[in-house]
Amino acid sequence: GAAPLDFEERRRRASWGPLAGEVPLFPGGGNRRRSSSFHDEESSSSSSRWQQREGGPSNSSTATSTSTSTSAMGEAAGRYYSMLASRAEEIDSQARHLEVARERAMMESERMSMQRMRMEMEMEMMQRRRQMEMQVRMRMARMASFEAAQWG
Repeated sequence: GAAPLDFEERRRRASWGPLAGEVPLFPGGGNRRRSSSFHDEESSSSSSRWQQREGGPSNSSTATSTSTSTSAMGEAAGRYYSMLASRAEEIDSQARHLEVARERAMMESERMSMQRMRMEMEMEMMQRRRQMEMQVRMRMARMASFEAAQWG
């Protein structure tokens, strides 16, 4: 998929509010695509279309109430976005903490495995030393018995 957005990019998008495209204005509300400008013909025509879809009349008397509700929706969207931005900040700090903890755990496990390897090497060396000592003892014993047989 796409690369995950870094924190700054997410916060920048969140602070833009409705300009971010398809967004829920209210939690649990439907998504509505917003145009980049509230004042162009596209947005005004889309608001009247939206009004017709909702079943309201599209005459001029309701235009003022529509603009008022739009500004109220804008305020609600702004509040919702600031809430989302602070939540994203929380999640990011949690992620940073987790990342630090993960690195610490990896370093610890690396240290442990190094320790284990060192112990294994020491064990191996001890075994080898023991084997050599046994071989030397056996050789000495053999020589002693040989000498005893020779000079016996």
